Amino acid sequence: MTEEWVLLWYQCLYRNFDYEKHCQLSDGLDDIDIPNWDQARYEQLDELYNDFGTLNETVNVDINGEAWKQWFEPRRHLFIPLIKSIDVFSNVVAREGCITLEIPLHLHLQDTQKLVMDYLEKYYENNQFIKFEPPKYKLHTVNGRVAHGYEQVRQAVITSKEYSDEGDLLKSIAPTVKGNMIKFLQREIDNLGWTLDPKAKDDLMNKGLMDQERLEVFKARINRCRREFLALSKNASRGRFPDMSEFESDSFDVIRFAYKLQDMSLRERNKS
Repeated sequence: MTEEWVLLWYQCLYRNFDYEKHCQLSDGLDDIDIPNWDQARYEQLDELYNDFGTLNETVNVDINGEAWKQWFEPRRHLFIPLIKSIDVFSNVVAREGCITLEIPLHLHLQDTQKLVMDYLEKYYENNQFIKFEPPKYKLHTVNGRVAHGYEQVRQAVITSKEYSDEGDLLKSIAPTVKGNMIKFLQREIDNLGWTLDPKAKDDLMNKGLMDQERLEVFKARINRCRREFLALSKNASRGRFPDMSEFESDSFDVIRFAYKLQDMSLRERNKS
């Protein structure tokens, strides 16, 4: 697990309406309809809430921002084993599954790494020890490998951001589905890591143009990512991530919302 993976988990959980409603209930907000959850589902959400808390930042939270650090640092130990630097040796307390080393620091990092690796190889060969208790939350695996790759999950999350924090949404929506796809690609194609030949890239970025065949390819790719995000968000609310298997939960459906917003935008334009 890395901090980048934790951020993706946060972003998927943020879009889950079951978790949002549980947070509102736990925070004592008024006028909240009591969901029809069974006891197991309530306890599942409650355990997540005790660890993740109320997610006040949006899906656009910046990993380098202060808001993210304030949320993540107190919870780092839930996801990533802690390595501590010891400054006052009198305060050292032996921890089960850990060893205390004094490591000479070479000028070059790789030399220090080799020194540590050589020591640990011999230590593992010659000693019996109790394995360190792993963090509570681990990435979901299938046959020993993370179920879905980081880049696949990252792209899915990016496609969920289209309608976040944009102010007056109806005014920001283009009058056609094609227009909205063009606007989305202009904003996110580089972030997604998707490429175009130089002429097609210039047409997209500077003229807002793309031939229909190429646009259909990108449209299918974007909608696939959005379906994957929906599945990831649902499973995040049961403490399994990244997982795209079937699970009944209420999460933000970007595709459905996009078409609903498109329809509302067209009606507003027709009025005027």
